[in-house]
Amino acid sequence: MARELARLRHPDGRAAVEVAMVAGWLKIEAPIAALPPMPGLHAGEMESIALAVAEPGTLLLMDEAEGRAVARRRGLALTGAVGALIAARKKGWLPALKPELLALRSQARFFLAPKFFAEVLAAVGEAV
Repeated sequence: MARELARLRHPDGRAAVEVAMVAGWLKIEAPIAALPPMPGLHAGEMESIALAVAEPGTLLLMDEAEGRAVARRRGLALTGAVGALIAARKKGWLPALKPELLALRSQARFFLAPKFFAEVLAAVGEAV
């Protein structure tokens, strides 16, 4: 996970991560016990799953399909970036979800199928 954050190229994203770390609500931890290697998963996904396994009740944030499948098989609670944005919108932390989804597409090259895009906006009462 630390390696992934170190490679973050988006300047605003890097700044937001640094602010969150200084504020104390984001921290980088290494898992106490590593999981055995799992084909299809990279180190950051394996570390994230290991941390979630070690901390029952943790909500794991993961978007990669292979990692999500492993997390589900282990019975872990999980969400993805879009799920986190939906929750933030419903709590009033975001004035609108559509600009955030468009930014995910354009700036992070995050694939969102058109049907899913429309369903997500409908879930928070926004128009496509």
